[in-house]
Amino acid sequence: MDRDGRRLLAVNVRTARRVRGLTQDDLAALSGINRAYLSEIEHRKRNIGLDCLTQLARALRMPLAELLRDSPP
Repeated sequence: MDRDGRRLLAVNVRTARRVRGLTQDDLAALSGINRAYLSEIEHRKRNIGLDCLTQLARALRMPLAELLRDSPP
């Protein structure tokens, strides 16, 4: 995933998490992903794999494609 992809993912995960009223700790517990790793995803420091993306999408109860959707400016 290129840097633009990481930016999209970071923004979309953070936004979806906040809209659902979840903390990083909450989402980490729901997804089975380490909270520090989740923080690195949200800060564009990680290039994550499909399994992790799937876990996040399930925990957020949203289609996987939505995590990579480019929002209008």
